[in-house]
Amino acid sequence: MTKQICLAIISIIILVSSLTSCSNKPIKIGYVGGLTGRNSELGVNGMYGAALAVEEINESGGINGRKLELVSKDDKNDKNTALQVDKDLAKEGCTAIIGHMTSSMAELTVPYINENKILMISPTIAVDELSNRDDYFIRMIPENKQQADSIAKTMINKNISKVAILYEEDNRVFTENWKKDFEVAYGKLNGRVSYASQFSINKQDQFPYFIREIASSGAQGILILGSADEVALWCQKIKKEDVKLQVFIPTWAMTNDLLEQGGQTVEGAYGVNFVDYNSNSEDYLRFKKRYVDKFGSQPTFSSIFSYEAIKVLEDAIKNSSNLKSDTLKSAIIKKSRYKGIQGEIYISAYGDAERTEYIYHIINGEFTKVVEK
Repeated sequence: MTKQICLAIISIIILVSSLTSCSNKPIKIGYVGGLTGRNSELGVNGMYGAALAVEEINESGGINGRKLELVSKDDKNDKNTALQVDKDLAKEGCTAIIGHMTSSMAELTVPYINENKILMISPTIAVDELSNRDDYFIRMIPENKQQADSIAKTMINKNISKVAILYEEDNRVFTENWKKDFEVAYGKLNGRVSYASQFSINKQDQFPYFIREIASSGAQGILILGSADEVALWCQKIKKEDVKLQVFIPTWAMTNDLLEQGGQTVEGAYGVNFVDYNSNSEDYLRFKKRYVDKFGSQPTFSSIFSYEAIKVLEDAIKNSSNLKSDTLKSAIIKKSRYKGIQGEIYISAYGDAERTEYIYHIINGEFTKVVEK
């Protein structure tokens, strides 16, 4: 055998060995949410849902023979930290990022992922400004307008024709957008906003003043655009001031923390959600049991949407020739309709999700679905 042939054979062996080694490497998927501090339930539950999906996929043999590896990061609900952890995930070779979980995190991260062509699938960012864009941002939750329209109709159905609005300032990208959508929808139904103010959880000494102003405005109800922690605190303060107001809340606050922290003070509140907690879907019941057994708590919308985000990504990877963001994005958009664990999810040509929304009434410490007659 000549020296040249030997070298050629060795080169081929090295190449095949390298390709085999590469093909066996896990596919890294990034997850980012607020995992510590105030309002961390959204991010933690989302991480649990994503982890459960990865675990199930790996138990079934992975994707095309490769296992998944979930790399989780804490954005601390801070936009600068959010940008940095996205950069870290990119350096670590993550194929896509599942996150972020609050709309204010999109300010710096979405321009970054678009500039660098990194696929991001957000389970819960709902701000309207990200709709109808041909970019690398895909989401599993509908835009704010759908929530706002549904709550406005519910208020009118409950004979609430005059309402006050309190909206949180830390996530103002979300709350100001939600407020604007609501004012338009409510106004079209002849409802009137009698009082509106931004608030900060760090200025609780102002809360009694706000409540007195709301009471004097003649409002019959109050829309509190904040997290579960913040809504629970406001309900406690309203009860302490002995002011009678029908409370309405966005999907953001519809978590276990609201019930645990609010207790009797959130009883009777109405909220909108895109999850059917009464679903008898076999996929949902199986997911719910496994989630409770593993994490010891009931899954929330962020858990479910994060789980489904991983499953959508799994489908794209299975049906793509490579792991490039353009290829995976095209695969997701092309399929457009997905079987979620409770029903169909539609993802538009711009990566925007459509789902059925539900109105819930908190009765006896539980989210009870409202069935319109």
